[in-house]
Amino acid sequence: MTTKLWQIEFADPEAALRTSLGKLGLEQVDCYLIHWPNSFFEVEEKNRVPMHKLWPSLERLVDLGLTKSIGLSNFNLQLTSDLLTYARIKPVVNQIELHPLLAQTELVRFLKDHDIVPVAYCPIVRQGDPKTAHAHEHPYLKSLAEKYGKSVTQIMLNWALVRGTVPIPKSGTFEN
Repeated sequence: MTTKLWQIEFADPEAALRTSLGKLGLEQVDCYLIHWPNSFFEVEEKNRVPMHKLWPSLERLVDLGLTKSIGLSNFNLQLTSDLLTYARIKPVVNQIELHPLLAQTELVRFLKDHDIVPVAYCPIVRQGDPKTAHAHEHPYLKSLAEKYGKSVTQIMLNWALVRGTVPIPKSGTFEN
């Protein structure tokens, strides 16, 4: 089995960040995220690092001045709650899939209650996903779009903003 660079560096966030900083020609990033907490699926033993051991490595990146802050990506409520019991430096964001068809109400409420910004990485749904392909034809979203003279995409983005989340939309088409 071929080992990918990210697999090697998962256990060493400092090496991963220094590699990225070098490629970007920067000395520091504003926020560095730990992505998808699933190291227990790793084939190689050295990459199976429990989060309670990995998180201090990310905190060290702040201490070293390599990043101003640290955050999460795809952490559910339980994983985030657990992390808060041992974190010296609290995550500032959790980047999660959020859109009107996947509201994640309890997780968003928990994050906001703990001053962690919910960042919606799919605020206009995941393009090409059969579970959300109908979103732009959803009767309620279409009725709101008609009522306010906006596109369904604009309605979804407004929904994210009104909820106090930060949408970071991606689209492969000009219409969106």
